Amino acid sequence: MIFRDETGRELTLEELGTVTGKIRWEIVYGGHIPAEARELHNKARQAGDYHKALELLAEAHRLAPDWPYPLYDMAWTYLLQGDTAKALEYYEQVDRMAPRGFFTSKEALDCLRRETMGKLPSGSYLQLVLLES
Repeated sequence: MIFRDETGRELTLEELGTVTGKIRWEIVYGGHIPAEARELHNKARQAGDYHKALELLAEAHRLAPDWPYPLYDMAWTYLLQGDTAKALEYYEQVDRMAPRGFFTSKEALDCLRRETMGKLPSGSYLQLVLLES
């Protein structure tokens, strides 16, 4: 896990106790990820177009099939498009790859499954995540 301050500077564990302001964190995958897969993933996150982002993420996944991040971002992209079924499909793939969880994949699965069963109104998870940010 890596922590970064608002400027993007990586923080040590000792610095965490003294930092003020916003702190971002990310889970760093321990396996080998080809540089091209990382580059495609980064381009997808900046694409500004859902279709293009999905193409780039699919290619990143092809190059790094054990890396859950491209699939996780594909799930999020489908969710943003309103395609709950596809989002759920990709969150389930992430869950199989990272059974202990990957970012908010467990929460997403729980909420989207409840939406599918009619126990939560459709779109609840997306609204919750958008409110958080």
